[in-house]
Amino acid sequence: MKKILILLWISLFSYPFYAQKASVDCSGIVKSAILKKDMSYSVFLPPSYQTSNRHYPVLYLLHGAWDNYTAWVLKGDLLNIATKMMESGEIPEMIIVTPDGLIDAFYINNYDKSVRWEDFFHQEFIPAIEQKYRIIAERKFRAIAGLSMGGYGCLYHGIKYKDKFSAIYALSAAVLELQPVNTANATEVMNSEFFQKLLGAFEYRWISAKF
Repeated sequence: MKKILILLWISLFSYPFYAQKASVDCSGIVKSAILKKDMSYSVFLPPSYQTSNRHYPVLYLLHGAWDNYTAWVLKGDLLNIATKMMESGEIPEMIIVTPDGLIDAFYINNYDKSVRWEDFFHQEFIPAIEQKYRIIAERKFRAIAGLSMGGYGCLYHGIKYKDKFSAIYALSAAVLELQPVNTANATEVMNSEFFQKLLGAFEYRWISAKF
C-alpha cells in the first residue's frame, strides 16, 4: 500500500511539471489584404503557456535571405535552445514569432510598391499575433531581432518604429555601405533587377574627407 500511495503521489503531483512543455507551431497564417496572400509564420510558446493564464513578452525573430518562416525552427534549433535558456533562468519566458520575410521585400516596402511588407507587418501581422496569443502588447515587452537580411530588417523596424520596440538585436546584418570597396562590382549588383525593384536605381560617388 505504501508503494502504491507513493506512486500515486508522484503521478498526480508531478503531472503539472511534465505538462509544462514548450512548443513550436509552424502552421500559423495571417491573411493579408495588403499583400493579397496568406502569410505563414512559426510561433514558439514557452513552457508554462498551456498551464497558465499569464501574458508574455514577445520577440519577433526575422530570418535571412532565401530562407523562410521555418528557418529558425529547422536550422536554428529554436525549440531546444529557447527552452533550455528559459528553464535555466538565463532568459525569461517569452513568445517568439518568426514571420515570413519573403525573398523580394527585405522586410520593407519595395521601392516600386509591389510588395508592401512593412505595411503588412505593422498594420496586419503584429495586431493579429498580439490578439491571438497572450502577449503583453506594450513597447517595454516587445523586441525584434534577425540574421543577415533579418538583421537589416530588425534595425530598420527597431529604429524607425522605436515607439514599438524596446530592444533590437542584429546578427550579421545585411547593411549596405555608402562607399563600397569595389565600386564596379557593387554597382553591378545594386543595379540588378532585384535591387532596383527593392530600393530603386543607385549611383555611387566617391566621397573624400579630410581629418
